Amino acid sequence: MIRRRPLRVATVAFGMLALWGLGWFAVALYIEQRALGWIEGQRAAGTMMEAQRLAIDGFPFAWRLAADDYVIDQGGDGAQRVSGKRLEASFLPWRLRDIPLRLPGEHRFERRDAAGGFAIVFEAERPDARLLLASTGRMQRLELDFGTLTLRIPSLASTLTATRAQLVARDIDPPDPRSRDFWNLTLSLDDVTTPATWVTPFSRPMRRASLEIGVRGERVRAATPAEALIAWRDAAGVVELRDLAIDWTPLTVNGSGSGGLDRQNRPEAALSLRISGYDELLNALVQSRQVSRGQATAIRIALTALARANPQTNRNEVQLPITAQNGELTILGFPVAKLPPLALPR
Repeated sequence: MIRRRPLRVATVAFGMLALWGLGWFAVALYIEQRALGWIEGQRAAGTMMEAQRLAIDGFPFAWRLAADDYVIDQGGDGAQRVSGKRLEASFLPWRLRDIPLRLPGEHRFERRDAAGGFAIVFEAERPDARLLLASTGRMQRLELDFGTLTLRIPSLASTLTATRAQLVARDIDPPDPRSRDFWNLTLSLDDVTTPATWVTPFSRPMRRASLEIGVRGERVRAATPAEALIAWRDAAGVVELRDLAIDWTPLTVNGSGSGGLDRQNRPEAALSLRISGYDELLNALVQSRQVSRGQATAIRIALTALARANPQTNRNEVQLPITAQNGELTILGFPVAKLPPLALPR
């Protein structure tokens, strides 16, 4: 009896491993079917989704769906296209709507319209993300938390880097009953190095840049994006810049405001920027010969007359009102540019 015990233990262990292996492949098949069903649903809605290779790996303790050389394309005018080397999504059978993501390698975002288009190529040192889905399969929340991020704009031969980039996008459905919010985005970048081709006042990296944007109003499900946008406009929809903060020591900029579209689809907005460190900024612009000494003196006198001491920072701060109305952009009440109607997506 004693000699048979190790054999029985080995048999039981082998049986448990075999059952685990069968269970893993059963769950992998279920995840694959769910993923393919979701892809087919997106295709039926007009979004083209393709991959050179689509497979599930991670055996024995994880389920990871990997798409190599993927393309996600929304056709038509104003089209958007995302492509990249690899997209990984990890799953737990009991938490299928909470999906950790990884985006290793280069990825490319393109937008095309009647006037042309643009492309941005990005690559992250720590390409981690998280996607939360609603019960309907729609995106509910997307979180990106990258290490060093490199952004390239091929058409401008420009490269921007940040030591950390964080983004959170929320789709609120149904909208918040009090604020009427149905979409929200926050973005923050640390230690931003601007492209060498950009003309900037300071050579040092920007310490931090962050913003929060909210969209509120009536959420409209329409046949086309243009119809949804027009219905949102007609229901007094509002885009809120809840917080803008730039720390480019010694320059700091903080701002907030709100806006929408008028009946001719022209931007209509009221913003306020609070700026401190403008004296150092003017000195830097003179040193880089972007502004003459005479111009800097005139601007400094005007800003000093408008400045007020901020008791929290003990620094002088200028508040600049910016408005967009009747197709015209004004700063401090002075017109500076014409604003054409927004081109609606088809």
